[in-house]
Amino acid sequence: MTRFLRAWGWLRWRTFMNAIERSERADRLARFSRAAEALGPVVVAVLMIPSAILALGLGAAAGYGMGAGAAWGTPLMHALRIALFLAMVFVVLGPLMLPSGRGLASLPRLLLLPVSHRSLFAGELLGGLADPWTLLASLAVLMVPVGALVAGDVPLAVVSAAGAILLVAALVALGAFFGALLHMLMRDRKRGEWIAVLIFTLLPMAAIAPSLIAGAGAARQGDAWEEEFEARMGAMMEQPANGALAMFPGELFVATSARVAGLSPGTAAVPLAGLTAMAGLAMAGGWTIWKRTIDRGGISRGRAKPLRAGAGAPSSLPMMRTPARAIAFSFLQHVLRTARGRTTVLPTLIMTAVLAVLVAAKDGATLGAIPLRDGYSVAVFGVAMAFLTVVQLWMNQFAVDKAGLTMLCLQPLTTRQLLRGKMAGAAVLILGIVALPLAAGLLLGSERSAAHWIVLVLGAVAAFVLIAPLAAILSAVFPKHVDMGSIGQKSNAHPAAGLAGGLLIFASGGPAVAAGLVGFRHFQSGGTAVGLASAWLAVALLLHWVFWKVAVRTFDNRRETLIAVATGR
Repeated sequence: MTRFLRAWGWLRWRTFMNAIERSERADRLARFSRAAEALGPVVVAVLMIPSAILALGLGAAAGYGMGAGAAWGTPLMHALRIALFLAMVFVVLGPLMLPSGRGLASLPRLLLLPVSHRSLFAGELLGGLADPWTLLASLAVLMVPVGALVAGDVPLAVVSAAGAILLVAALVALGAFFGALLHMLMRDRKRGEWIAVLIFTLLPMAAIAPSLIAGAGAARQGDAWEEEFEARMGAMMEQPANGALAMFPGELFVATSARVAGLSPGTAAVPLAGLTAMAGLAMAGGWTIWKRTIDRGGISRGRAKPLRAGAGAPSSLPMMRTPARAIAFSFLQHVLRTARGRTTVLPTLIMTAVLAVLVAAKDGATLGAIPLRDGYSVAVFGVAMAFLTVVQLWMNQFAVDKAGLTMLCLQPLTTRQLLRGKMAGAAVLILGIVALPLAAGLLLGSERSAAHWIVLVLGAVAAFVLIAPLAAILSAVFPKHVDMGSIGQKSNAHPAAGLAGGLLIFASGGPAVAAGLVGFRHFQSGGTAVGLASAWLAVALLLHWVFWKVAVRTFDNRRETLIAVATGR
């Protein structure tokens, strides 16, 4: 097994270096783009150094505080509970957010080699330790016995050391279990798409679930129900592994240490036994599902659909001229007919509709820390989400075509026509997403004047006009070969383009927000706010004209490189 792990490490190293070393097929800018993408994990690792130091300090301080009986030992114990709870959440959701980190789709190829399943599974477990959340949690819990030993509490150090080992084993085993389970569920592409839509829709709903439950109970039974709800939540937070929190391995670890130290009532044998059983079940379940997954060949490509005559005709967008219509339709197809596109757009629409219903039923709702009080709030939220939703597709608008970009460049089209078609497709996509929250907001109504709605529309148009040519530039400068059938990193835009695109969205919306604040709050005049928003739209149009020329020139200079990247060369 040691020889296999060394060979596996060398293979990962050579894969990493091949992405950085010079390639004669790519120009200098393309090589820089690939190196920047490959160095992304290294940059993240460097940025994690402060977090690792904080995790080490938290674990050591919590162990010392509990062992020495210091007054600050209890607050640090609760801080450790929160950190381990978040780590467990990321362990469950990590395979969904970063499925490329688990190589289950390619592991069946290694079955052709003289390598046992157990060695491959051991490599999967060791690879799970590299996940940021697992690594930070492991550093924290392994330092608890060190802190307790420094404080002179040997029983606490011994018991917490055993609990820390069991907790780390449980985390890596659960990571392998949920990763294999996700891959098994998504063997069928259609089923996988709807699972992803469901999960991405439920995640933001989970953030507002406690407030919704408390609000609903208070509405039915008054303040008594709300006080009872808060009392139960407070009881679970007061002692580790109390109530439903005992289902989390981090809670069992903290409860074991706290009971040995005398900070929590009860015997330490119960949570330690529960942690042992959880680690064993997670390891057995992870091995069973993981082995079954790779024996069945990883992930399938899904079922093909029979083609219908006339299906996909560009005439479905008759409002555009023929060249722009075909290119825009092609861009929309990447959204409407791919797993990444559907799992990007549908959760946003579903979430907006749910929030609109909640606002209508409860006269207001809260999305995390964002209050939604009326129809105008729903509209603003929907417009912002529409722009943020399409970032990963919009900032890689050329490479998503893959081999189709070659055919597109062979058509008798000018660069301006091609870019206008891409821009038209993005405009139709964003308009389609924006239409729902705007319509829902108007139906719900608001006490705000019509000037507020005009400023919102002018700000959205100005933001699109400004971002559109910049998105084309970023897509040309930082292209990335993607798999639109994936829902993770494999279908994301280049990290530099994605980050810059997100910053551009916030920056382009800032002037419209400032126009509203100055007009409505400072001058107390809706006309002033509309005038300022109109002035910002005029400036955005001027900037659009400047960046448009840069976008055309950039695409012309990098046409061959774009084709090479899009086709995976």
